[in-house]
Amino acid sequence: AHLAGMSEAQLNQAAVQALISGLGPRVSLITNGAAGKARAEAPLISRSNVFNGAIAYIRVEQVGDGLANAVREACKRLEGTNRLDGLILDLRYAAGDAYASATATAELFIKKDQPLMDWGTGMVRSKDKTDAISLPVAVLVNRQTVGAAEALAAVLREAGSGLILGNRTAGQAMIAQEFPLKSGERLRIATAPIQLGDGTALSALGLKPDITVEVAAGDERAYFTDAYKVTRRAELPAAASLTLTNQAG
Repeated sequence: AHLAGMSEAQLNQAAVQALISGLGPRVSLITNGAAGKARAEAPLISRSNVFNGAIAYIRVEQVGDGLANAVREACKRLEGTNRLDGLILDLRYAAGDAYASATATAELFIKKDQPLMDWGTGMVRSKDKTDAISLPVAVLVNRQTVGAAEALAAVLREAGSGLILGNRTAGQAMIAQEFPLKSGERLRIATAPIQLGDGTALSALGLKPDITVEVAAGDERAYFTDAYKVTRRAELPAAASLTLTNQAG
């Protein structure tokens, strides 16, 4: 009423942007644009192969329904022609909000009964099994590892099944409610944290890796596209870009 020259739509837009700016990532805006559509249509796994004859590599595009079966089948296929010594599970740039699928995927690597995760429906536990995937797992994450992908990495580490390498994740693993806006977009607001099996709540600051690998955003995207690409930063000593940590953030 008192701010001259501002329409109600402009004021509403400013209020939404202020919420996102001040409370992100606990508040975020979900759009229905081309990027969102492309994400929804993306495959669960975009790449799988074997490096050096013994290290399996699986790149997860998004954590959605059926991911556990997709990962299991990929492992079986790679093991069919190779004697594997380890697995790299690449969650860089992976998103999704299917926490049940994240839990089921983590359970593939866990032999015993133990609590895994609570995303608002009660604590889900793994079951005793003899066919768990027993390979050592290295989980790759970065600042664009979002939502259920963050939870998947966290459960694998908390269960003792995986080591996390990369940068802090996005900090968007949370129980959330969406509110539709007149623009057709949706405002997602966190209502409660995701809890791991030991009762630890996943932080809005993101998941802190066990081994921090500092890479410029442009270089990381280039390496993601081509792991053997040589960049101008490639001559830096390895010690300058690696930091060992042992605390979950």
